[in-house]
Order: sequence, then C-alpha cells, then structure tokens
Amino acid sequence: MKKISKNILSVITFSSVLLISLVGCEKNNNYKFSPQLNTDEKLTLNILGYFGNFEALDAVTNDFNKYYPNISFNYQQVSGNNLVAFLDSNFQTDIFMTSSDTISSANLIDYCLDLSTVNLNLNDVDQTMLTTSYKGNFLHSLPIGQNIYGIITNVTLLKKEGLDIPKNYDEFINTLNTLKTKGYVPLQSSSTKIYPELTINMMVNTIQEDNELYNDLINGNLKSYSKIENIFNIVSNIQNNEYSLDEVNNLYPFDNYNDAILRFFEGNVPFWVCNSEKVSGMKKRETKSETFKANPFEYTYIYAPLGDKGSYVYHEPWYGLGISKRSPSIEYAKEFMRFYATKDELNKMASTKGVPSIAKEKYNSDIYKYIDNPEAIETNCIYDGKVTQKDFDAWYTCINSFATKKLSKEEAIKSFITTFSNSHKSVSYTHLTLPTKLEV
Repeated sequence: MKKISKNILSVITFSSVLLISLVGCEKNNNYKFSPQLNTDEKLTLNILGYFGNFEALDAVTNDFNKYYPNISFNYQQVSGNNLVAFLDSNFQTDIFMTSSDTISSANLIDYCLDLSTVNLNLNDVDQTMLTTSYKGNFLHSLPIGQNIYGIITNVTLLKKEGLDIPKNYDEFINTLNTLKTKGYVPLQSSSTKIYPELTINMMVNTIQEDNELYNDLINGNLKSYSKIENIFNIVSNIQNNEYSLDEVNNLYPFDNYNDAILRFFEGNVPFWVCNSEKVSGMKKRETKSETFKANPFEYTYIYAPLGDKGSYVYHEPWYGLGISKRSPSIEYAKEFMRFYATKDELNKMASTKGVPSIAKEKYNSDIYKYIDNPEAIETNCIYDGKVTQKDFDAWYTCINSFATKKLSKEEAIKSFITTFSNSHKSVSYTHLTLPTKLEV
C-alpha cells in the first residue's frame, strides 16, 4: 500500500441478513485485469472499514499499486452504527465496508453505487457467495470472504493420544469420551457461544433442506418439534457426559476472541468451538503466546461432525466492499473494484484475513484443508435467507436458555418454534432459489 493513515473510531459486531437477486455483468471466462485509466494519475482513495487493522486490504492495494503506483489509500475505522452519519459528514469517502446488517437496518444501500453498472467481471466469483450482495437488481458490494461455523482442533494433541480427527457423530462422541477419560475437558468455548455455534450448521441445514419442516415452523406447527429436538438431544448428551463444563466455558471471554485464542494456544484444549472470524485472528497471535512459541503444535478447522454420515456444512458471505455514490475519485474507485474482483485478489484478501475465499478457484490456507475437502458430509447448504437473522438470534437464545437450565427442553423448543413463526409473519419475505449458473 502506498500510504496508510488510520483513525480509529469504533468497532462493529457483524450480523447477517438477506436478500438476493442475480444480474448480468461483463462476460469473459478468461478475464485478466488490465488498466483502463491513466496509470500516472496521483490521488488518494479514502476507505472506511470495520477492522482496527486491515492487512488484507493492504495486500490487495499493494498489488493495485503495481498498476497504479501513484494511487495512495487512506484507511479509517468506523463502526456500522456510525457509518451512515460518517458518510453524511465526510464527502471524501470513496469505498466502504458493508454488512447485510447495515445495508438493511441503516439504509446504507442509499449511499452505494450500483456495481452492476461498473462492468465488473464476476466470473471469478463463486456465485453462491453473492446472496447478500444484491437487493433486487442492485449490486451494492462484493464480499471479502466467507463466514463458517465449526471447531478448531488440536491435531497434535489428538495424535499424542492416539486419536484421529472425527468424521461423524459416533466418532466425535467416542473421541470426546476418550479425551475425558484422559483428563481433558474436550470441548470448550465461551459459555454463550459453545452450544449455539456447535449446532448452528445442523439447525440451518435441517430447516433449509426440509420444506415441510420450514412450513411447519412458519405456521408454528408443533409437528416440527421432533426434528428440532434431535439437535437439543446432542447438547444434552454433551452436557450429561461432561464433555464440556460450564465452569471452564465461563472463563472464556464473552466475544470468544483474543483471550480464547491465547487459551487454545496453551495446548491442552482439544476442541474449541468458534466461527471463521475467530480463526482469522489466530495466525498473528501465535507469536503472542509464550507457550505456543516454545511448543508449537498443528491445529486445523473442521465442521462439527454431528451427523451419522458426517458434518452439516453451512457457509455464508462475510462483509463486503462497496463504492460511495459521492466518491470524488469514483472512476478510480471503480477501477479498484474491478481489480479486486479477480481470482488472485479475492484469494489474497481472504487468505491474508484468514477466512475462506469467495473465489470459484480457491486457494485457502492450510487451516481450512479439512473444510475444503471433507471426507464425509451429511448435508451442505449456503445462506440463502430462508433462515433469517432473527432465527439465528432465536437459536442462540433458546439453546443457551436450555443449556443453562433456564428453560426445559420442551419449553426451549416451543419458544424457538413460536419465535420463528412470529418473526416470519411480521416481515414481508420472499425466498429466491439460487440458479445453478450465474448469467454473465
């Protein structure tokens, strides 16, 4: 990156919402970026983002400077809650980060340039990762990576105890049991995250892949009870057999981030439940752990193997980059987005950040090698909005209420069914099925 200045304003917590529609773009199956503007132009592109440090953006802008050596980038951090107000008072913004939450709740889309008019080549993008990038035919942003839910696994510890990475539910439970008998607390995470995030893939797959169940939930029909109950039974099994302990999980930070990562690097945690946003912070924290520096070990990320045949796989787009309608250097902002939409830069953005890529031809870091080619999959789905953000929130609330004994299993499941039904009746919602091929 040519030049960076940082103005730390605040931090955002991301959440996902939906609306999809796919529109046309430049057609070129062998696209290679070539400059379309004056490469000697000297100016600064101002970028707003949610991260305190955005090394992944630096990596992409450094590559962009190989074509446009006189373009500088000024990066500022701003929270999602303050982004619209900041844009209202700062007319120099060229590019900003988006999330489905801010696009929907803060009307951020009113500040976005429609990228479908920018002549982007989207052939390098995995089309299923565009589910939150469109509102109607309006392309407001391109994601910077994928968010997935799973378990960080201490591979070295498992090998030391004569164990393999579990591939299905029976193997998982047997592994947890063996580790418990050897004195470990096998499954750990923040007390508010562990059970919702352990089971969230199973929940989404169960609902999204079963239209009868989905309709029963919308209508508040208790016929859906037994299918949801299976997931709660997994939580009961783990708790009843003490494969995870409340007194240990309560020691984890609420956000399940920095201190949780350092705790894992102590080397005695077999499985840590988290999403890929937490994984993205691990590499840079290896050097902050004296224990890990003295005794490094192999770790990897897996989907929770909760199915009879394997894992429930679920992934969703994560954040995005959009162009401000009022960008004072809008043509160069467009040029940067055309550059970012190429395979190499999509992969560089994701791998530097430490999350799975949205490129069709991915080259993710080794930590995701087991999720790229899982040996066993129960079902596989992509975020399409059928299960909304309100449903995610309800899942966290009901699972946690059950795990902490505030609600019985029956009360928790009925609460989820009721909340699901009410939230879907209270909003106007249209579910669109993704086409098998993006028209470009």
